[in-house]
Amino acid sequence: MSTINRAKDDDSKSRRCTFLWPMYSAAFTGNGLILVRHKEGNSFERVPVDNTTGVVALPEDSMDSLVVSGYHQANLYDLAPEEQTKPCRLDLPERYYRAFKAGETYSLVFPGTEVGMWAWGSIEDNKGLEMKAGKLLSSGYRSRPRAKKGQGQARLVVPGGVLLTFTAVDEQVTWPEREAREAEVGFSAANSEEQIWRMSMQQAESHRRNPEFTQLGSCDRVLGAPIFSTTLQCPATIQGRAYFDVEVIIKYEGTEGPSGQQTSNAQPVTFHWLSLISGQGPDKGFELYRRRGEVEAGGRSNVANDWDLCHIEETSAGFMVVDDPDITVCVGKHKHFTALQPGETWTTIQTLSGNDAELPRDMVVGDIFRYTFKGAEVDWWDWGTMEDHTETEVKLPCYEAGNVTNPSDNGGRPKLVVPGATPVKFTVVQ
Repeated sequence: MSTINRAKDDDSKSRRCTFLWPMYSAAFTGNGLILVRHKEGNSFERVPVDNTTGVVALPEDSMDSLVVSGYHQANLYDLAPEEQTKPCRLDLPERYYRAFKAGETYSLVFPGTEVGMWAWGSIEDNKGLEMKAGKLLSSGYRSRPRAKKGQGQARLVVPGGVLLTFTAVDEQVTWPEREAREAEVGFSAANSEEQIWRMSMQQAESHRRNPEFTQLGSCDRVLGAPIFSTTLQCPATIQGRAYFDVEVIIKYEGTEGPSGQQTSNAQPVTFHWLSLISGQGPDKGFELYRRRGEVEAGGRSNVANDWDLCHIEETSAGFMVVDDPDITVCVGKHKHFTALQPGETWTTIQTLSGNDAELPRDMVVGDIFRYTFKGAEVDWWDWGTMEDHTETEVKLPCYEAGNVTNPSDNGGRPKLVVPGATPVKFTVVQ
């Protein structure tokens, strides 16, 4: 993960600073990270990494000017003193991995560089400004840009230093599909898939040590909040690698009276349904388990006793902007909100994909799956119908498919906890 941190006292006026910083290019081009190997006697040796052969130049590598639009622009940031950019994940390129030797300790060293384009003020303050970089030097760095004729703009430097120290090791357990997947999807994508496989193995081992299927219960409900219950339904079998749908039914049971009794004589409730099925963290939401089985002669299944947790990967395709400002939406008109009267239900479908995102690639006939809903917390709810909330405004992340950001405390109303559901099971058949 890469971040840029701004110092506390670098400007007496505490102004914001807008700057262009291509995270990936700054790290992995010719003037980027240096790989060094630790030797005996506290000495170091630079390990050559070819950052030029076969490396495709990115557009930002040759940019000499940029007009600030005020909207999302890749690699453009603004920071106040003591602020930092959001963490940006950078995958180490294959050429670095090829230079590692098991058992050796290495450090990644950033040599430091001067920022080519920057200006005082926020991105909004600089809307319409054309920032210009200095002349590209033979070293690969740019000379200092000119702010005004005859005046050199002050230097903005990102200092160097050791960023990360680690020891290269060989994995004790080899991923059986490593060679085949690397040949098919490439080194980096195979790395991501192997990481998911290893996480799944670790989670499965953890659940073998602690096999309890823990989930939120009715005792976790909060007095004063609506009472929701959940039911799962699905076919008893799955054939081959087909897509498999699990029906999720949320029922508004009513509310809890002052003496603890449940009553259906309650007001309608409007809620953010998306928070029920996504972004719940490791202790809530949906989980898929598998119990391995082998079909014996006569068609009977010899089933092992252990349930292994399957890693459910949230997948998406294409490009999504995630760091633009939050947006304001009207609850009563937005697709991610709905309302229920007491006794009514809301239904959605969870699809277990046949493209290896959820259902394991190595599943075979006779395997039994157990799909669970461990419970959830609704991030926003209020009494009334959707029509009652046509003018109620809340803020969502710019990409909309996230939890309500404002109000962050649901307006002080009690937390709406939805207990877990009875799991459903299905078996792989021919």
